[in-house]
Amino acid sequence: MSKQYQVNRPQSGGGSLKGKEGPKISDEDLFKQYSIEGFFDSRNVIRTELICDMGDNNVKDLAVRLANGDVAAGDKKLKVNQLRKFYDSYVRIIRADIPEDQMKVQLLMFSANAQYSGDRLKLRLFKLFIKQRVGFVIQSSDDLFKKACDAFKLHFEALVAYFPKNEKEEAE
Repeated sequence: MSKQYQVNRPQSGGGSLKGKEGPKISDEDLFKQYSIEGFFDSRNVIRTELICDMGDNNVKDLAVRLANGDVAAGDKKLKVNQLRKFYDSYVRIIRADIPEDQMKVQLLMFSANAQYSGDRLKLRLFKLFIKQRVGFVIQSSDDLFKKACDAFKLHFEALVAYFPKNEKEEAE
């Protein structure tokens, strides 16, 4: 009896023996894979890889990874309705007729909600995506705040556009 208990116990290094393949990728390593250096290039124009499928680490690659999930990262599949819900929330915030400081508070709450949902639904990559991108918007200087809001909107919109449809959606 005690030997059977030992076989079913999680091994050191995390994970259990229930079909998982080794320890999951750390948040730091996952972040490095899909991190960006900012929304704008040296000419202060939105980076093309954030809105199209060209270049390394582009938005289409991110969309596919989010849609497929990633066992190694410990992520489940993000559903298009979940993605659209967050996109719609973001757009409502930046379109609201409120002062910039209140908008930043709303964006921080949006990020907090994404962090909570990411933890609850096991969507680590999506959680990191929102945290970094909203961080760039919040930290932008006053004169670039609106431009950063719009750049993230375009990036997020492209993510929704490139998000692959699943079989259930195609059948409907």
